[in-house]
Amino acid sequence: MSYEEVALRLRVSRSTVRRLVRRGELQVVPVGGCRRILTLSYLYYVSTTMGGEQR
Repeated sequence: MSYEEVALRLRVSRSTVRRLVRRGELQVVPVGGCRRILTLSYLYYVSTTMGGEQR
């Protein structure tokens, strides 16, 4: 998932998503020349911080 996709789903800014990545709360993988957030990492974050309520 792109940083933009995650930001839209969580209803936060891209800088907040970058902060979550820096803190290790979201994991990223390199894809080509980009870094993408792992979908499982996103789902885990949502389930543990938002009571499983996926936005």
